Order: sequence, then structure tokens, then C-alpha cells
Amino acid sequence: MKARYEKELNRVNLQIETHLFYEEDYQMRMLRENKIAGLAKVECQHINGESVFNYDVSNMMSLRKKHEMMELKSDDICHLVEIIIETVEEMQSYFLSPDRLVLDPSLIYWNKEKWNFLYLPVKKSNLNKAFHELTEYFVKTLDYKEMEGIQLASFLHKETLQENFNLKDIFVRYEETYKRKREIEESTEKEKGEEEEEFGGFLTDEEYIGINIENYQTAGKKTGGYQVNGKEKDESHRSEKTKKKPKKFFLGKGKESVVTKRPKSRWGEWEDLITD
Repeated sequence: MKARYEKELNRVNLQIETHLFYEEDYQMRMLRENKIAGLAKVECQHINGESVFNYDVSNMMSLRKKHEMMELKSDDICHLVEIIIETVEEMQSYFLSPDRLVLDPSLIYWNKEKWNFLYLPVKKSNLNKAFHELTEYFVKTLDYKEMEGIQLASFLHKETLQENFNLKDIFVRYEETYKRKREIEESTEKEKGEEEEEFGGFLTDEEYIGINIENYQTAGKKTGGYQVNGKEKDESHRSEKTKKKPKKFFLGKGKESVVTKRPKSRWGEWEDLITD
């Protein structure tokens, strides 16, 4: 298979020479008479006993060319995979074989609105194999500063090593696994940010932990005792002399807090956290 561009005044054609003779069947009639979402328009001509397929790629840029200028991110991969799934489903509704879809990064096109794919009636390679090769391109072109992109590309590459896989199931499984994880992380960061805002500035991990102990010790504050493993202990019998002087530290912007820790206590055994 050989591909080359032919530029006209108002049109750019991509010509694919197959070195085969294709006797037109229902596939070309479907492609010619229907506007199939996701597929570029194609015409077939015969030259010297060989078939040449012409695709209109005017104002389009290939996937490979597009990401020579910018690194591939997780959103780019997600969008492309979603469009591939939608295009395959659309093709099947017209009785077109998914194995005829071309997934070479140099032959997938973007036209500022959507992705366009080539349908080659004489193509014989398996779609699953072609998609796995596309994931190898993802891995090589990634923005390695973005963790989610690395996770997604690695997940797709690993899962598509199977001989027979269902891309839709793989993608749904990824979303269930990693999207949920990201939502939990974002929720945790939001909660910490709210705590920082409430206490007037940035908190270290130790300060953040200390603040949240206050919620655990609510009952202790009311009674003058403290909480250990959910049980209240009364400290009212201790004299003023034997009580340890509390240590002060700052949470930022004038907020001063006091934490007293019992000598020789176990991890988690804290007395009252008092915020002035």
C-alpha cells in the first residue's frame, strides 16, 4: 500500500495505491451513496489493472502531524477512542466491516471539528491488531508530565495485548477504575483546601492532622476530658501543678492553636485541641 497527496486548486486528495484490483461491491455503493459519520469521502478508480482509492482530506491534519507540535494528553486519547468506537458502530449499521478501518496515525485526520477515518475496502488486517499498534503510538507520544495520560495509555496498551478484546468494555473498565480514583483524590484536595481557607492559610500535613483531631475529640471538649479510641477519660482529678504546660504553634494569619500531648502516650492519644 502506497499513499501520496495530490493537490488541486480547491481540494487536497489522498491517493492510496493498493497494487490490487478491486471489483466494486456493496461496500463502495454504501460509501458513495451515504454520508457515514466518522468516514472521509472516498472514490475508487482503476489504473493499469490496479485500484486506486481517492479520499478528500482538504483542510485536514493527520494525527501524527498534529502531535508533532503538541504532546498527547489523556483527553486527546479519550476523545479519539470514543470516536473510534462510535465510528465502528456506525459502520456496522451499514454492514461495513470494522477490519477495513485504517488506524495508522499518519492516516487519521482532524479537521478542527472532528476526527475522520479512512475506509479501505481491500484492507485485510485485523482491527484489534491495528488498534493495539495505535496504542504503541500513544505511549511514544505522551505528555509524560501528566500522570492520567500515562495511566490511560498503559492500560489500553496492556489490555489490547489479548487476542480477542472488546474495546468498549476496556474503555468502560478504565473509566470505572481510574475516574473514580481521581474523583476521590479531587474530593480530598477540596476538603483540605476548605480547611486551609478556614484557618487562614496554608497548612502543613501535621497541622492538617491536628485540626481534624478536633472533630474526634468533641465530647472531650464538653466534659474537660479527652478521647482515646472513642472513649472519654476524665482529667479533672489532676492538679494544676501536675498538668503539662501546653505547647503553642501557629496555623497562619494570626491563628494560634494549642496542642497538649500526654507523656508516654500511644499514637493517637491526644488531649484537647483548643483554638483561640
